[in-house]
Amino acid sequence: MHTMRYRSNSTAVRLLSAALAGAAFWSAVCVAGVLDVGGAWVDDNGKTVSLSRWQGRYTVLTMSTGACRKICTTTLRRMEELQAIADQRHLSLQFLVIGLDPKSDTPKAWREYRVEHKLGRENWDFVSGDDDRTRRMAAILGISYWFYDDHVLHDFKIVLVAPDGTIRSALAWSDDRPDILFSGLSNAQIH
Repeated sequence: MHTMRYRSNSTAVRLLSAALAGAAFWSAVCVAGVLDVGGAWVDDNGKTVSLSRWQGRYTVLTMSTGACRKICTTTLRRMEELQAIADQRHLSLQFLVIGLDPKSDTPKAWREYRVEHKLGRENWDFVSGDDDRTRRMAAILGISYWFYDDHVLHDFKIVLVAPDGTIRSALAWSDDRPDILFSGLSNAQIH
């Protein structure tokens, strides 16, 4: 009987510790900002950029890979839906896609993807970093990904980053109303 209670308490302590660690992590993200993953990133024009370039603006952010034809396509189609909603609401937002596979998400590959999918708008950017930065960003966003042979498998998540770099809202695979990402956001807040 005492052994059972001890195991139960031990499990409860571990769960509470994990929850507190998760809360501390998200608190740190909210204070530090999502766009604080430093170092050099490369955009689809081959230029070195810093993610801080997107601070000060509302930015719709996701991680994807141009080589994927399943979830990534769904992710980017949802991003296009969000762009249409933003256009209807006259919201001037930035759209940022961070590559999950530094080896295949090259500037040339992203340029080709942009052309193939007619994503030539100036408010859309595609960037890639090295493996370490990519993993840190995925951890911040809560996106798990792994390689299966030459393919990248990953979670679906799109976030709206506020001008201060904090996550304002998020969209998951199960959210059937993409407009909830912009809930409560007005054109007056953006300008």
